[in-house]
Amino acid sequence: MSEFLWVGRQLSVRLTSTSLVSRKLPDVVLRSFLLVSLTGLTACGAALSDKPVAAGSVATHGAASVPTVSEPHNKDLQSLARQPIEQRLLQQAEDAFRRGNLIDPAHDNAYDRFHSVLKMNPGNTMARSGLQAILIRYADLIRDALARSRYDQARALLNTTQIYYPGNTLLLDLKQQLVKQERAALRFDEQALARTNVDDLKRQDFPLPATKLGTDDAELAAFLSSIAQRLKVSGESVLIYARSDSEGRWLYRKINAAVPDYRVRGDIRIARSPKITILPPL
Repeated sequence: MSEFLWVGRQLSVRLTSTSLVSRKLPDVVLRSFLLVSLTGLTACGAALSDKPVAAGSVATHGAASVPTVSEPHNKDLQSLARQPIEQRLLQQAEDAFRRGNLIDPAHDNAYDRFHSVLKMNPGNTMARSGLQAILIRYADLIRDALARSRYDQARALLNTTQIYYPGNTLLLDLKQQLVKQERAALRFDEQALARTNVDDLKRQDFPLPATKLGTDDAELAAFLSSIAQRLKVSGESVLIYARSDSEGRWLYRKINAAVPDYRVRGDIRIARSPKITILPPL
């Protein structure tokens, strides 16, 4: 049996242990067989040598060809690989936005997800729109706090939002609006306190200076003390309208502390504008 091995475009003949030699044939037969075999191999090698070798292939028997990858094609492959990750991050960001998780909890909120998409693909318009939607949502919350005269809440929201959107013109405008409204409210509160006469028993409602609540303002302390003295003398009770339960409790403690030997009777209601209402004796 004869085996033909292709190695480096060269042909060789290997006679195995079952070759003609081991059969001890006559020399003339053996020489004739070898002559015919070598003639055939020479013709086959010549025919193969005329075949062109493809560019980028390896001329080794059994080795796979290695194609070259151009740089633009490589970038296209990387872009395709990123697309499933971008889509997953966008879906997570939209879900977090609908839940109200705009900037918290950390690493699992809409802002972080949208921002991660932009790091992978700065041209992703959906991620940019998402970040803009978060900014608008916070701007609406700030405007709502300003409309309710909740200046501390508006300031806290502004400070938080400016961390994520530094130098944003919309936030700068809202900050100026906050300062303007606070100054106007302070002037109104001071004038209202000056005009208040708690000794007028016909008067039942007393607006409170929203900007001074929760502070150690001397004028406010004197005003609450006068309310407490009236309640002690008349036996009336008080209904406190506050913007939060904690604010209402703070007002009640201040009024009650002004008359240590008397327990003020009253109740607390949540309202947009803080005030005190005097109720007739029980």
